[in-house]
Amino acid sequence: MYFDFYYYRRVFAFSWAQKQWPGRRKMLFKLLLTVPLGTLFHTLCFLLDDLFAPALWFQQVKAPVFVVGHAGFLAWRF
Repeated sequence: MYFDFYYYRRVFAFSWAQKQWPGRRKMLFKLLLTVPLGTLFHTLCFLLDDLFAPALWFQQVKAPVFVVGHAGFLAWRF
């Protein structure tokens, strides 16, 4: 899974520089704890795909599949 460290560092530096911003602590908390934990969780889930469904990579697609919907209350809300 690709993680954009350059952009992450830029957002963190911008949030760190905003000394007078009332939401600074909340944003720094999210950037230091929530984002890395969420990324780790997604990475582990992708690894579980490789472990439990290795044949998934060799599955042929005969027709496109369109999934319509939304995450609902399970979506991460920042």
